[in-house]
Amino acid sequence: MDKRSGVFPSRGGHLRISFSPDIDPSALSVAKLNRQTEPFIKGPLPLAWIQKACKVKASRMAYYLWYKKGILPAAKNIQLRPAELREFGIGEKLRQREADRLEEAGLIEVTRKPGAAHTVRIIS
Repeated sequence: MDKRSGVFPSRGGHLRISFSPDIDPSALSVAKLNRQTEPFIKGPLPLAWIQKACKVKASRMAYYLWYKKGILPAAKNIQLRPAELREFGIGEKLRQREADRLEEAGLIEVTRKPGAAHTVRIIS
């Protein structure tokens, strides 16, 4: 194999790549995606639930809730923590509006306690 080219397997057969003379193709490897470095929303997400949340204009809260549902134990309720909600672009007033909209649409149940973060249970 020439030092300036390499043949690598690909979906459609083989892929030939040319390199500059100072790069050794045998030193290259395919890096695996490390899921622990990037947060993600664990699926499956019920499409009808997400569509209904979008129709009532509460998509940010919907995605936040499904993100939290994916990282918490199965039967756990979700606390609406202000610092985490801000990372999704949800301030105090928007949190109240979107939680109310999702509750009115029958998608969540909200437990409100004075002086404490609201707790939510997703109804799927």
